[in-house]
This record gives sequence, C-alpha cells and structure tokens, in this order.
Amino acid sequence: MNKKKCLKIFFAVFGFLFFIQQFALCSSVYVSAGSNLVEVDLNSGQTQLIASLADYTDQNPRGVARNSEGEIYVSVSNNWSNRILKINPNGSQEPTIEYFTSPISFRYGFGQLDFNSKGHLFAAGDKNQVIYEFDQRGNKVSDIGLDGGYSSYNNNVGLFTNGDILYSVGYFSPRVLSRYDTSGEVITGGVYDELTFSSEFYPASLTQSHNGNLAIGGGRDGTLLWEYDLTTKTTSLLFDCKDFGRSTFVQYDPFSNSYIVPSNNGLTLLNPDGSFIKEITGPDLQNSWSISKPFVIPEPTTLPVADADGPYTVYVGDTLTLDASGSTDADDDIVSYMWDLDDDGTFETDAGGEAVFDVNYSHLESIGLLVDHIYNIHLKVTDSEGQSDVNDSTLTIEPKPALWVAVDIKPGSCPNPVNVKSSGVLPIAVLGTEDVNVITIDPTSIRLAGVEPIRSGYEDVATPVSDSNDCNCITDGPDGFLDLTLKFKTQRIVEAIGDVNDGDVRVLTLTGVLFDPMPLETPIEGADCILIRGRHKPINPADINKDGVVNILDFAIFAQNWLQSSIVDE
Repeated sequence: MNKKKCLKIFFAVFGFLFFIQQFALCSSVYVSAGSNLVEVDLNSGQTQLIASLADYTDQNPRGVARNSEGEIYVSVSNNWSNRILKINPNGSQEPTIEYFTSPISFRYGFGQLDFNSKGHLFAAGDKNQVIYEFDQRGNKVSDIGLDGGYSSYNNNVGLFTNGDILYSVGYFSPRVLSRYDTSGEVITGGVYDELTFSSEFYPASLTQSHNGNLAIGGGRDGTLLWEYDLTTKTTSLLFDCKDFGRSTFVQYDPFSNSYIVPSNNGLTLLNPDGSFIKEITGPDLQNSWSISKPFVIPEPTTLPVADADGPYTVYVGDTLTLDASGSTDADDDIVSYMWDLDDDGTFETDAGGEAVFDVNYSHLESIGLLVDHIYNIHLKVTDSEGQSDVNDSTLTIEPKPALWVAVDIKPGSCPNPVNVKSSGVLPIAVLGTEDVNVITIDPTSIRLAGVEPIRSGYEDVATPVSDSNDCNCITDGPDGFLDLTLKFKTQRIVEAIGDVNDGDVRVLTLTGVLFDPMPLETPIEGADCILIRGRHKPINPADINKDGVVNILDFAIFAQNWLQSSIVDE
C-alpha cells in the first residue's frame, strides 16, 4: 500500500472517530438552575447534577459556557463580589472548582459567557458597560467599553461569539448591537446597529438563530424571541414563548434545530416557529436560568494530499510543465498549487488553481536556476479550508540537446581522402532532409574540428547515408533537398587533427547553432570521416630551433632570450 492510500485511510478513520467523540460531547448542555450546575442530555432528557454552587453565589448564576476542552465556566456573584468559576467535571467524583477571575465590584455580576476560536473567554459585565476578555489562564487580556454606554442595569448584557466575531446587545433604550473582531490580540469594532422592535422589548441575551443570524431573547416578562438579520440589519419576531418559560437566556441547538428555553420547571424545546417539541424537567432543574451554547460538531478535518509527480527534466530554453494533477482532497476542493523550484523554502511559483502548469524558461532563469544542476523542488497544495500538504520531487536543468545533422566531407567522393600537404580548400556539405532545413542554420557558427569556414553557400549536392555510422559514405548526387556548402582551408584542418600517418582514418565533428533568438540557440552537431594521405607531425612548440628534437640546445636558446623584449627595432 502506498503512502497516499495510507494517509487517506488514516484521515478517514480519524475523522469518523472524531465525529463520534464530538457527537457524544454535544448531546448535552449545561444549565444553571438555582444554585445548581446541571448537565442535560437533550436526546434522552436525562439530567445529572454536576455541582452545587450555593457556597459561591446567592442568586442564579447568570452565564454558563463550555470550551472545547470540556471545562465549564459559570459566572457567580455574592455580596457584590463577582467571579467566574472554572469547573472540571470528574465523572462520579467531586468536580474541581476554582476561581477563574478576581472579584470585580459591581452588583449583578457577569452576564452571558462565550469563547472565541483562540479559547479566550468573553464575559458580559453588568452596569459597568464592559465586556471582559480572559486568556486560558484566567488573566484579563482586555476589556471593551460598549460604545454609546448602553448596557444592562438590573439585567445582563447579551453576548454571542461566532468564530472570531463577537456580538453584544444593550438592555435599555436605545438598544445598541455592537460587533467586535476578536481575532489575534487586538479587538476592533463598535456600534453595528441601533435595534428597533415593534413592541416594548428589553433584550438580554444573544444566540445563533436557525437561519444563521442572531436570535435575541428578552422582554420584561421573558416572553419574546426576535431574530436579527445580519445582512439586511432588520429585526423580526420569531415567536412569543411566555407559555413555555423565560426567553432571557434562550439557546439554539443546531443538532435538533430547536430553541431551548429555560423555565421554572426545567427546559422546553421549541421549533423555529415556536411550536412545542418537548419539556425536560427534574428536581435539579428547578428555576433553570442560563444555558451553555451547544457544542457545534466540526466536520472531520481531512488534509489534502500533494503529489508533485516528476522527476522533471527541462532543457535550456524549453517550457517546463509541472503536473500536480495526482494531488487529492476528500472534498475535491484544492484551491491553490504553489511550487518551490529553487529549494529555498519559499513557494515562489504560484500556479493558482491550475494542477497542470507551464513555466517559461525565463522564469527559471529569474529565480537563479543553473544548467547542469539538479534541484529538490516542493509542491504545496491548499484546500478551501486552509488545510495544506507538501510533496517533493526533483528538477534537472540540462543543456539544450544538439540537433543531429548529416555531414558529407568532399561530396561525391567515397572515401574522403585528404592530402596533408595540400594547400587548397576542403569542401563539405551539411545535408538538408525532411527534418532539417539548412536555411535555419547560422553559417558563421559552423566549426569543423574547431576550425571556422572561409565561405559558405547553398546548393543541392549530395544524399545522406542511410545509417548513422560516421565512416559510411556514398557517391549519390543531389536528392532534392537544399544543402549548406562550406569551404575550409585544408592546412587549418590538418593542424587541428594533429599527428597522423598515411592511411589513418579520422572522424571530424561539425558544430553550430540554428538561427534561434538569443540566448536560446539550438545547437547542431554532425560528423564524417576522412582518409589521411601522407604523414603529418606537428612541430613541437618546445623545438625552438626546429631541428626535430627537443634538447639542451632549445633550452639554451630559451635561457638566452629569457625576459627579453619581443619587439624588434627597425
């Protein structure tokens, strides 16, 4: 089984187990009922007393919230001393209870509590017109003074977080809805809207609505639940719930699509139209007041799996095609393909949403890639949820391969004899074919054994041999394709090939380039053989007196002229 399949199976199993675990967590809510903290299973209706808070408060706790770690936070007040308790349920054992905050001196305590995505707790204050932010250790990070000074007096300010957006609502007229961005360490925002209602209404709590907006609970008799549309900034009455209980701290349960309303007897679950679903009661639920937000089931997190394909090879001047089409995502929503082609840790090549992406050679040059190098490259894929994965491959930059051309030395002759004593010229031809148009060859770039031609022209003079053996030759004449004809000084060629004897066969290599735009010239290469006539032994440069042997006499001449000027006076 390959790595990718293993990863897919792992994430599928992990996602399923995670889903089951979270479902178990969110089948219940926590309710403050009198001085009790009670867990209520919304499915079965079973209740469990978690803790008695009588030693910590002389009135109903006004805020209950649960974080992703399963810890419960409850706002309490006693003789003008207001605190938040942190409660860790321990199953059948006594829960661990500790003060989360130092006392804050105002009369009616904190209102609703809620968390943002960083795990910071937000607590709505009473009368002080403040929302407090605490980190995971209970340290106050900041406080928000409600713009306009609109807050609760004998009731608490409503508060609701949706990810990193916090909403709060004031109690007295005018009723102001504020919105704050709680991401990072900075809280920004302020007045969002001044609320208007068609009846005498005193908002006191916020929750999510079944439409994804805000539901506002309140009213002097705890009778009404309004919905606030975040797009149109309009309010509309959802239902009157005075026959079922207090709406002050109503919560919406997205799993059952129902509203949970506290009452003197317990909890009532209502449909979005206000119709009755069921009632949950019990001795521990007398005088139910505030309810923790139901835990939202996150969809199982599945990472995308990157596949960089490769290894890749690109020749100088060519286009590199990167293929990430083998990358996968469970939701099939990969939105970004980024490449690091120079192995510097920065994904500098952005393919956007294109799995198959062409990269011009000029881009490779711009990021400093060199010829005859092998680079480790990296692909990063990211899905619409911001999840990403990286996979590696290699990229080799190679010189552009030469175009092989047919070369005929001394066209019409077979074999190709070369007299080393000749003072004339050596004719050759680069032969045109169906695949090679000699007009595209730059004659000035041609070199035969490193020697440049003295002149060139175009004429159909010969036919290429049928196989690639350099020393095969034929005497066939023109074949209908134009040839590039060139002339070389024979003695320049003889000097280039060095020491030869009569009857030797030498392969002469021809090189050049096509008329491509610089610097992307396509090289050409070809070869043919010559048969040596005569003997040639180049003079050794150390044979100063040219007597055919290098000895002490040559050294004496060298020493005599050591450090002498080479300029001869006239």
